[in-house]
Amino acid sequence: MDYFGNGEKWGCNISYIEENQPLGTIGALSLIENIKHQQILLFNADLLSNIDFEDMYCKFLQHESQLSIASIPHKITLPYAVLEGQNHQITSISEKPTYTYFANAGFYLFNAELIKRIPKNEFYNATDFVEDLIQHKLPVSSFPIHGYWSDIGSIDDYKKSNEDFPNLNFF
Repeated sequence: MDYFGNGEKWGCNISYIEENQPLGTIGALSLIENIKHQQILLFNADLLSNIDFEDMYCKFLQHESQLSIASIPHKITLPYAVLEGQNHQITSISEKPTYTYFANAGFYLFNAELIKRIPKNEFYNATDFVEDLIQHKLPVSSFPIHGYWSDIGSIDDYKKSNEDFPNLNFF
């Protein structure tokens, strides 16, 4: 707050929300009094990415989503053969298979009206928010990141990202 101030010297308007107690990864949004835009882009502060926000927004509108979550592919290779079967009969065996899962990348784009679903001044994580929307059958979509993504929450990841940064192309 000391550095950015109200944003005037940066050509923007910055408002701040202060938590009196930890409210989780999305709970502080319940403290916002007036939302001036139809959509909200929320992301974790410890990320470095060259995600294409314009493309994410276009896909969000195209899929008529209430919430879009950026995702990154994460591969897991099992060090053993995996057996598949039915009724005690093995039907296949895969030697050291690799599975790809799409993990939450920590970027969320959603319709501002959904803030009313966030409990006021209570601890509430983004994953709780996602689960609520899915449970109530609201459209939640995934936006795969095709560029660079790094969680810089650890010293090693931070150092790696500093090495990568000069070579990144930002849109």
